[in-house]
Amino acid sequence: MTHKLSISYSFPIRTLSLALFLACLLASFKAVAQVPRTYIYKTVDTVALSLDVYIPKGQVSKSQNPAIVFFFGGGWVGGNRAHFQPQAEFFSKRGLVCITVSYRIRSLHGTSPIEAIQDARDAMRWVRAHAYELQVDPNKLIASGGSAGGHLALATALIPYFDSATSPPTTSPIPNALILFNPVVNTTSRGYGVEKVGKDSLLTSPYHQIVKGVPPTLIFHGTSDQVVPYQNVLDFQARMRAMGNYCYVSSFEGKTHGFFNKNRGDGLDYLKTLVRSDKFIRLLGYL
Repeated sequence: MTHKLSISYSFPIRTLSLALFLACLLASFKAVAQVPRTYIYKTVDTVALSLDVYIPKGQVSKSQNPAIVFFFGGGWVGGNRAHFQPQAEFFSKRGLVCITVSYRIRSLHGTSPIEAIQDARDAMRWVRAHAYELQVDPNKLIASGGSAGGHLALATALIPYFDSATSPPTTSPIPNALILFNPVVNTTSRGYGVEKVGKDSLLTSPYHQIVKGVPPTLIFHGTSDQVVPYQNVLDFQARMRAMGNYCYVSSFEGKTHGFFNKNRGDGLDYLKTLVRSDKFIRLLGYL
């Protein structure tokens, strides 16, 4: 797999294409709920974990398409895979196979972030192993997520320490790119979640696991985020670049945690993240 992105760090992702912005706006008004295909990707004891697959409309052949796998947020405690349904429906209209994933959470399963990491990595393995069936190009696989879900997306690339004995050893969970929404990038006392990961705070911290060769990464973050410190993502960007990796933080001035959701405020920030994500995907050569 290749992760190289041949663009400069200063590419004008802040500059919105008016035509594309208006197209996004129009699509949001006219969007009709798409019925996804549901699959069970993993069973743990009596718990069956599912994911929903949104196939691009009119795509009936077994051609290979780029794909985005979305992980919902909720502090590894709550939430559900419908969180990223709006983004999945939008990007499936753009020609990507979109996948929203359920994973174990404390409120339902009494689990910790460690089990969530295991599930996220196994979900990525399942998608890659079933690429032909899902009409997915296994070398154009994007991991995405918000908050704790952003952490899980990063974990698919950076945190191999907690894989279970049943995880397929020959199928890589590592994505080819990452699109993250106010992600947890540091689980030590300087970030978010140290009380939930305890003694494993360094091993579960993406910032502390950065190596050369991490997939190209786009991060959306509000400068007034009081849950996941804005400085954390700036530090993450700096360390990624120091290691020779592509990372770009798209900052939203004065915005707080969860600003990117469709139902937040007037919805313009949601549309902006769609447009900027679309541009990043095009720069990757996937569209």
